[in-house]
Amino acid sequence: MLRFCLISLAVLVFFVSASFSQASKGFITGQITEHTSGQPIAGAKISVKDAVEATSDADGNFRLDIESGVYSAEISAEGFAPVVKNQIGVTGGRNTLLNVELEVTVSESVEVRSEIFAVNAEQTVSNTTLSREEIRQTPGSGGDPLRVINSLPAVGAASGEFADLIVRGGAADENLTFIDNIPVADFTYFTDKFDGNRGGRASILAPDVFERAEFSAGGFGARYGDKMSSALDIDLREASRERFQTVIFADSGTAGGSLDVPLSKKGSWLFSARRSYIDVALDVAGIAEQGIIGYPRTLDFTNKFVYDFTPRHKLSVSVLNFFENFDQTDEQ
Repeated sequence: MLRFCLISLAVLVFFVSASFSQASKGFITGQITEHTSGQPIAGAKISVKDAVEATSDADGNFRLDIESGVYSAEISAEGFAPVVKNQIGVTGGRNTLLNVELEVTVSESVEVRSEIFAVNAEQTVSNTTLSREEIRQTPGSGGDPLRVINSLPAVGAASGEFADLIVRGGAADENLTFIDNIPVADFTYFTDKFDGNRGGRASILAPDVFERAEFSAGGFGARYGDKMSSALDIDLREASRERFQTVIFADSGTAGGSLDVPLSKKGSWLFSARRSYIDVALDVAGIAEQGIIGYPRTLDFTNKFVYDFTPRHKLSVSVLNFFENFDQTDEQ
């Protein structure tokens, strides 16, 4: 009897260890395409530093099985300029989507010099690109891109309460924001209704829905219109096309989750919901009953649907919804 129990215990430990080992691994999938034509690139090499390598197939697709962590990847192919992607987060049992566009390199070039219109090599455009992991890992930001950008050079805030951007001394309404190539006037909670130059307190976008955020404090193109201070271009991430997966997240003031729904190999649907719990914390602590502050409540939803009709034609629909409420106590 004792021998049977020992054997059963050993088998149980083996399967638990195997399950834990499998859950600790995630995978990176994506497609490598040519930047101009959108055609897939076969034979591209995807190298993750100090980890594993993979090669894209005839359709440009690849898959990397890798331990959980944050990595940097180099993507290269013959005849194309290599690309390095940093801060790629991999979570156990989840798929991380990594689509990369490579540009063709010119083997022969002609150099034209002009002393009159020479470019000053020391003059650089104030452009910063932030990945999802960089936004999430910035201390004190709570995963809010506006809080992260407030810490960049030449950027300030009117006060610690508001999340509006003051860039190079300009007014807050001189900034322009694009979300998935759609101009958005304001995407913050509790915008000051009595002062149009003040933005809200926090972004309505949850940390898990970002793909990247590109911020330009000068030198941006004509597509951004006549804004004088800055341009912020935010891309929402696509959901996994490999499998269903969920993420639960929480920070100092909000909690929520996201759901990735694959729609065959050609499309996906991302759904994210988040709610603040400050009102619950204030109610439990009894602070709001003392008449000091009220009960702020926020709720936001993010949806992104993507479907590929052809390698060069894609339908993308992004829907953002948010609700805000502030209940004041009788003492106020």
